[in-house]
Amino acid sequence: MRYLILFSILLSSSFVLHAQDAGKEEEPLGLPEIMAGYFEAQGGLEYIETINSLRMHGTLEQDGMSIPFVQVKKRPNLLRMTVTYENKNNPDVPAIEMIMGYNGEVAWQTIRQREQAIELTGKDRANFIREATLFSHLYQPDDPNVTITYLGEDKVNGHDVYRLKVVLKDGYEVIYCVDQETFHDVQVETTAEHDGKTVKMVSVFEDYQQMENLQLPFHITSYEEGEVVYVIELEKVGLNPGIYDAYFDPPGGIEGKDPLPEKKPSNMAVGSAN
Repeated sequence: MRYLILFSILLSSSFVLHAQDAGKEEEPLGLPEIMAGYFEAQGGLEYIETINSLRMHGTLEQDGMSIPFVQVKKRPNLLRMTVTYENKNNPDVPAIEMIMGYNGEVAWQTIRQREQAIELTGKDRANFIREATLFSHLYQPDDPNVTITYLGEDKVNGHDVYRLKVVLKDGYEVIYCVDQETFHDVQVETTAEHDGKTVKMVSVFEDYQQMENLQLPFHITSYEEGEVVYVIELEKVGLNPGIYDAYFDPPGGIEGKDPLPEKKPSNMAVGSAN
């Protein structure tokens, strides 16, 4: 099963650089100036830090299916997502809800019908929790576990971009292609292992829409070795919805580790016949 690496990208807005004196060439930007523009495009770091949680609704187009999903994130790194698989050919068959989450300690997956969740381990755990940050890894400039390097300028999908490489503590690398004018994320590049092979994954971000001071891409296309893997269409985004931390805990606990939840007794009373 492929775990859906969705939405960790922080969505940007337009930011106009101060004009240089007339007749002078503009000096190329360095990493500090690029990051300053990147933050300012979303209202600045102070504003970004007021966003404590996100709830996103949308559809995932994959293998000819349109699959509804809901993803919820909360600081510092809590994540839960529900993907609903419906049987279009037989509407009498109940839909299957695949639920995955991370509560800061345990990564898990389950379906609505199970009493307990299954713990994710190894690479599945690492891949899932790596994307549990509220926004993208570029928005963690002071995190000692995140290293950001400026790779230079490039042209991607018709955009002049800055290429920024992020390396996490576990060695995982992500390359962000940031538009030089708007500071939107145009494209993100990673590698992943599938069936014992290392493949290149590319996500392209389009249709940016304003959400308060944020600019979010409502259309994301992901490619594996040049072939479309899935398309994400956002429909609704909620900023700072009230969410308890317990929402990110595995329902019923973890199978094989936690006791089964007690079944509630029936409320139906047995009466005598009149």
